[in-house]
Amino acid sequence: MSDSKRNDYSKQSRRTSYEDNAVVLVTAGHDRTIKLWDALKSVCTRTIPFVDSPVNQMALSPDKRYLAAVGAPFLKIYDIFSNSQSPMLSLEGHKSAISAVKFTNDMRYLATCSEDKTIRWWDLRNGTCDRTLENKTALTDVQIVPGYSHELLVSSDQGGFINIWDIANSKIACSLQYQDETFITRRSVRALAISPDGSLLAAAGNSGQILVWLLKIKVQHIESSSQRLDNSEPSLLGKQKLSQTTSTRSLSSSSKASLNSGSRKRIIKTYDIQSELVASIQAHPDKYITRLIFSGTSGYLVSCSADHTAKIWIINLVKNQNPNSGSSDKHQSQVQNSDSGATHAGLEYSKNNFRVPTQPIFIDSDSNSIFHIIKQAAEPISERNSSISEAAARDAIKQRDVNSSHELKFEILHVLRYHKSWVWDAAFSNDSGYLVTASSDKTAALWDVKSGKVIREFIGHEKGVLCVSLNDATTM
Repeated sequence: MSDSKRNDYSKQSRRTSYEDNAVVLVTAGHDRTIKLWDALKSVCTRTIPFVDSPVNQMALSPDKRYLAAVGAPFLKIYDIFSNSQSPMLSLEGHKSAISAVKFTNDMRYLATCSEDKTIRWWDLRNGTCDRTLENKTALTDVQIVPGYSHELLVSSDQGGFINIWDIANSKIACSLQYQDETFITRRSVRALAISPDGSLLAAAGNSGQILVWLLKIKVQHIESSSQRLDNSEPSLLGKQKLSQTTSTRSLSSSSKASLNSGSRKRIIKTYDIQSELVASIQAHPDKYITRLIFSGTSGYLVSCSADHTAKIWIINLVKNQNPNSGSSDKHQSQVQNSDSGATHAGLEYSKNNFRVPTQPIFIDSDSNSIFHIIKQAAEPISERNSSISEAAARDAIKQRDVNSSHELKFEILHVLRYHKSWVWDAAFSNDSGYLVTASSDKTAALWDVKSGKVIREFIGHEKGVLCVSLNDATTM
């Protein structure tokens, strides 16, 4: 986007709609409301009551038209561009609080997990629960594996296990254990994140430790069987009539196109999943980690914590030359921090691994993120963040070396110090140049990732903010 276009856009005096600015920013939490924001003006444009309970987590559909919000124990889907206060759809089935929700990229399915020890796989073409996966302990988070969006899920639980589920066969394909090697005790896993290419899986919990595994997934066996296709059901958001204000728009045209009449062969796959621990780091010592987020483009991992901070990590997967050897003091190695974060290279994603590009990654002025307008419009409102050198002085981050073929190197880019209470959630902008955080201090904050400065704050919730969703992708 040219400078003239950005300036003209930012100076518009009329009320900017979501369609115009292409930004959807949503927060929710303990006050049982969902708030939509004009991100340029830090103004709440719409408040939706979520009457039944606090909102535990939200997910925006990839086309940013629909918002799924979960509580105890309901799943509700809203039309972002409608003025209705009622959900388009309410799905029931879980017996206790729902911990997490995720859309598939084609918006045909939703995954939810709950404290009732089940994962539910919702078919949005007919409004039914297509699969119920039963776990042994209460579930805390769920992720859909990129490249296998209809096939593989990852879950975490309070028993300290991370399970990769084969959805079609309703079984665990691979199980990992989140274990503090110092005390040889299992600890509850609170947060999961999976890299955009599906090669790295990160988990964190109550001890403040992050573990990262390298995943290698292969299709091991394929069977086929006949399956009758039913073309009688439209998309569920076009079908459900929950109230007089319920929209009749379909969730996606691709969903309709997929429902053809006749029969076809159903492919049933099984998977060979190999995992290798590539990093163990005490990121927030002795404090809960509440959320982990991989960036979409620039090789960052964000951890949110009960210590009132969020940390942005630069990550770099390297091949270990001597995976079975190690020195006596390797368990006390510290992450080194450079003097400036401006020239740190991000990571280029490939299908099977991360590769460090030959040139540093900077935020392109023509990038398709609307938040470039924000940076021109205002100076940072807070200087309460930490520089990298300050972070090194304040935080002695200990990393446990791992004996594996690869090792994930961590480096702190910024320790984000602004919130006055627990930081519960975070969301990156489309180009990973900006980050929004949500906190129990009743606020959300927008950060410039490169500088580590707060450039917007969002105030309006009466109680703590538990979750945030952001989609600012635009082709302008």
